[in-house]
Amino acid sequence: MNRNPARERLLASMSLAAVIAASGRAFGMQQLNCDYPEIANIHPAILPVDLESGANNGIWISLKGYAGCCVVLHKKAGTAGDDPIFTLKQSTDVTNSQSDSKALTFTRVYSKLHATTVPGAWTLNTQAAAGTYTDDTSAEKSGIIAVDVKAEDLDQANGFDCLRLEIPDTGSAGAELAGAVYILYGPKHSGIAAQLSPIAN
Repeated sequence: MNRNPARERLLASMSLAAVIAASGRAFGMQQLNCDYPEIANIHPAILPVDLESGANNGIWISLKGYAGCCVVLHKKAGTAGDDPIFTLKQSTDVTNSQSDSKALTFTRVYSKLHATTVPGAWTLNTQAAAGTYTDDTSAEKSGIIAVDVKAEDLDQANGFDCLRLEIPDTGSAGAELAGAVYILYGPKHSGIAAQLSPIAN
């Protein structure tokens, strides 16, 4: 029987597609069969505080053991004009021992903000690459501001693998209560016991 190279290539590509699809389904089921702390690590960035009480510098965390981190600010409605300035920095270690911290720029910011009822859906805000973000009406709203950072967004070529959230003093117009967390995902080692501590170098 004569061979049909075109048909053979088609069958081969279909087989590969089937393998990829099956792998994707298996990965999805694996995720569903895990408790969330087994596939992610949540760590405090800034403990609940009145943001007008001074500079609010979160702790440094390392992304060496993770694919990325969602930095989340959770706030209560406060006084107009005291808008939080969401600021990200990067460093080469979790103590910034080399005093080499510098801006970590980002372009996409997700928010759920409202004066009374926080919405269920995200709003995507985009900006030119910058190390800070300010919503000029966020002070008087409750809700969430979040920025997703991939490990490769840091200056890895020069050894930068740590990040920190900073919220400068929001001013004295009135109380601005908030807290923040880091949600690290894509651990290089699965399982709670094997996950790397994000607060260690």
